[in-house]
Amino acid sequence: MAMITLEPTLLSHQEMDGSPTESQDQYGPRIQRKLLCAWADRWTLIAQLLGHTEGGIYYLAHKCPYHSSLRAQSIGGISGWGERTQQAGATYVYEFAEIDVDYRRATTDPASGDSADPNMTYISESIEGAAEFITLPNQKLYWDDDAVAQLGTSEAPGMLLKTINWVYTIHRLATIPEEFLSYVGGINSAAITSITLNRTFAARTLLYNPPQFSRDITSEGVQAWQATLRFTERKKEWNKFPKTDELDADGTIKFAPIYNAAGTQVKLYPELAFGNLVYQPA
Repeated sequence: MAMITLEPTLLSHQEMDGSPTESQDQYGPRIQRKLLCAWADRWTLIAQLLGHTEGGIYYLAHKCPYHSSLRAQSIGGISGWGERTQQAGATYVYEFAEIDVDYRRATTDPASGDSADPNMTYISESIEGAAEFITLPNQKLYWDDDAVAQLGTSEAPGMLLKTINWVYTIHRLATIPEEFLSYVGGINSAAITSITLNRTFAARTLLYNPPQFSRDITSEGVQAWQATLRFTERKKEWNKFPKTDELDADGTIKFAPIYNAAGTQVKLYPELAFGNLVYQPA
């Protein structure tokens, strides 16, 4: 599930002859389009054009194909087109609907009600350096190279692991998806890519930490959610642990999986599909 869809997918439609037309007001250029769709699809298509929320996802208003800085802001009219039939209750149904769509620069943000920023932020990301201190077991560690003088319990050494905190903030969410809460403590089962940071995190190296959610209630009503998701990357996979009697090629302590008596790997951190948390390109 992609958390943000920057452009909506429109239902089947076609553009009428004589469309588009252009005009100008104090906010800049405007473009009017006449679109034709099945009568039964008209309200769904209008919702897709003007921007809507669905399943916790905020879909943007449709971008004008003739002017990339303009988006659909209002519907000037809906007209029946084609064959007309009468249903019970004197209701008329047409074969098609002609929809007049007005594209212009937004003067308000539809998610928050605030004055619109022409470069509205939907996802923001940052990276923070961090470190994790762990205490190694004293077993199989010695004070001499003859493996005679074993370290005492109180002499167990500490190890500092360099990590990275990835902070991923989603703005203008209609609702909080269940996965944002239930996935806490899990790790990524597959590689995850940060689009804005141009960085890919290898499978099983990201730990999902408790998130933070906020929103405001103003005179305009309840506003959209902002969700801040935090992940900690550790180059040593999270379900691998220090094996003090073996070294990696670089001379550092080897990290390896652990198993129970039945030969099953013990995974302290469940492996989950982080594509349900972080937007990934198709």
